[in-house]
Amino acid sequence: MFWQKSIKFCPKCGAEMDLSSRRCSRCGFEEPFSFQESPLSPKTSNWWYLVVVLFGFFGGIVAWAANRSRDPKKAIHFLILGIILQVLEMIISMLIVFNLVFRVFEGYPK
Repeated sequence: MFWQKSIKFCPKCGAEMDLSSRRCSRCGFEEPFSFQESPLSPKTSNWWYLVVVLFGFFGGIVAWAANRSRDPKKAIHFLILGIILQVLEMIISMLIVFNLVFRVFEGYPK
C-alpha cells in the first residue's frame, strides 16, 4: 500500500534493500521478477473514467473499489471526479427547476 515504507529485506542475508532494487548490496543476491515488478503487469485503464462520467458518484465508488490496490492515486482521482460530477449535476438540476418554477409563477397576478 502507499503508506508502507519503501524498503524490503534480502531473503538470503536479511540486509535492507530499496524496493526498486533487485540486487542486494551486501551479498549480491539477485531476486527474480515478481508479479509487481513485471513490466507486463496490468496498468489501470483510463476507461474507468467513462464509468465515473456515466454513473457519477456511484461510478466513482465502483472505480475506486476496483482499482484501489493496483493504483491508489488514480483510484482516489476516480472517487473525487465522481463526487465533483454529482455536485455539478445537483447544481444544474436545481437551476433548471428554479427556472421552471419562476416561469410558471411569472404569469399569475399578484
